[in-house]
Amino acid sequence: MSRRARIATVCQANHFYKTVEENLKHIMKLLDIALRHQPDLVCLPEAFATASVDRPLEELAETVPGPIVKAIASRAGEHCSYIICPIYTKRNGRIWNSAVVIDRSGDVIGVYDKIHPVTSSSDYTVFEDGVTPGVEAKVFDLDFGRIGIQICFDIGFPETWQTLADKNAKMVVWCSAYNGGFALQVYAYLHHYYVVSSVRSDKSKIIDPLGNILAETDALKNVAVHDV
Repeated sequence: MSRRARIATVCQANHFYKTVEENLKHIMKLLDIALRHQPDLVCLPEAFATASVDRPLEELAETVPGPIVKAIASRAGEHCSYIICPIYTKRNGRIWNSAVVIDRSGDVIGVYDKIHPVTSSSDYTVFEDGVTPGVEAKVFDLDFGRIGIQICFDIGFPETWQTLADKNAKMVVWCSAYNGGFALQVYAYLHHYYVVSSVRSDKSKIIDPLGNILAETDALKNVAVHDV
């Protein structure tokens, strides 16, 4: 990193509700806990507000900034913290599984679209709920360093993690439904960058460039914080 930064990551801990509003309310409580630590960056789990809601994805996806992003952005501005906010987005009649990057002022400074949606076909032509694949492994320049973002199934494609290293990312945020296992530590070690996971179940982690777990959530705490 170009300077020291305090990183916080949230785990949803299998607390899922039937409405977007209830899920958002739960995440906002966890976000408020994370923000008490005065972090430079807070990472949230993949599709935290909508994954458990039984409605068509066309209804759940939002333009940016929509209600979910605006709620999260209000906290970013109040607490002068970057926040990674993963949601389903819609643009030009298409839907993406995205992570919205919000800056310390509460403004959206970029969006990463998941390059590898989960596929149900052997020829990679049918993707999760009609989600459009992203096309670029983007990096984002924050005031403490350059980060990349990956989402869930992206973990299975080493070339995008290599691309982020080639673009000089110093940290990769991985938002997901599950914990990812040892692969995250391998990527951190191979590419010599920090990896921060934020997941809906099990443990969210902060991993250093040697593959060591610096901090993780557990059954008693749903927020992990560490200075890197």
